[in-house]
Amino acid sequence: MLFEAVVQFFAHPLHVTTLIVSWALALISFLYWREHPKARFLHVHLFFLLLPLLDFAVAVPCNIPFVQGLLTFCSVVITRAVIFLIPVALALAVVLGYVIAPALYKKMYNAKPLKGTRYRQLAQYAGVANARFFLLDTAKPLAFSFGRDVLMSVGMFEVLKQKEQDAVLFHELGHVKQQSSVSKFSLWLARLFSPLAYFSSVSAAISAEEKSADAFAAQLQGTMKHVQAAKQAMRAFARL
Repeated sequence: MLFEAVVQFFAHPLHVTTLIVSWALALISFLYWREHPKARFLHVHLFFLLLPLLDFAVAVPCNIPFVQGLLTFCSVVITRAVIFLIPVALALAVVLGYVIAPALYKKMYNAKPLKGTRYRQLAQYAGVANARFFLLDTAKPLAFSFGRDVLMSVGMFEVLKQKEQDAVLFHELGHVKQQSSVSKFSLWLARLFSPLAYFSSVSAAISAEEKSADAFAAQLQGTMKHVQAAKQAMRAFARL
């Protein structure tokens, strides 16, 4: 019966037109993302990629023999399951990636907010005045960002000198300004649902973002030496 439903779907010119136009726009938005890697283009790509699926969910007949008396119920279940469960799953994934995971990480390392004048000045100088800073209770030198939150470990302050600390903070503020965490998470979502995104190079995208954050820090400090010194110090610690 499913095969017959698919055949009927493709026999309708409107559904075929919707499929062709939607997937053409999905391809165009994906290619545009390759040239301009912004998360919103991936979101547009996913929307048009999944639109024919929603169209099929609405159009598919529910004439399976053993549910002949439940046609209305069946239609509602199939339609709403596809239309509502996919967005709900995406929303839950976003909540997990942006809210739950960072909160768990902060809890695991007993993160404390840093509200000193120095951090506010660094954020304002970097053009990211809304950034928030947290201190992680671990001796391992760590620094990373989630959304607008910059997290640094106690160990980072013990291993790095003042200028090197600033270089790391500017690097992470560069990620915040460029919304790197949003881009990485959007790419992960796209790889789950899009065959085109699955074959894109995650490592290349991450490498480009890291280089961009390094350049951002070097521009603010007027030199790359502090960024390089910070990386060398943290690599040396990792080898111990």
